[in-house]
Amino acid sequence: MFLGTAVHRAENGQNTWQLAACTAVVMVTCAVGSASQYGNSDQFTRRGWIVAFLLAVLTFDVGLASRRRHVPRLLTGLGTISYSVSLVHPVLLAVIDSTMGRLRHNNLVLEVAFYAVLLPLCMPTHRCIEAPAQSWGRELARQVPTDLRSGPAPFSQ
Repeated sequence: MFLGTAVHRAENGQNTWQLAACTAVVMVTCAVGSASQYGNSDQFTRRGWIVAFLLAVLTFDVGLASRRRHVPRLLTGLGTISYSVSLVHPVLLAVIDSTMGRLRHNNLVLEVAFYAVLLPLCMPTHRCIEAPAQSWGRELARQVPTDLRSGPAPFSQ
């Protein structure tokens, strides 16, 4: 979110590209450093968090580089429900852990089953919770006087 906001503001002239690049460096450093320093004592778990985060940054970079191109509908749909996925997947994992227990090794069939349950579950949560909340937020933002909406002056260099 922070990197996306920094890039958006740089594109719209509210900040410089240098500031967006600095934001990216600080964000990656903090995320990788905190995963390394405060992650589970298991080295595999730490590496997993770091690799997952770096893959997320790479995905962001690919999306940024290809944002002016046609995006397949499936990827657009996944992007639409991605916030719901981020909120629902820990709950689903907790349910699985409490009912089936945690397996020591990955099982491809169970991973496919996990996504087969998660993704359809996230569609109604997006439609019934996230989308109405976004509409409500936009409506509240429209009610704020224009001079208060702009917020503090953007950073400049």
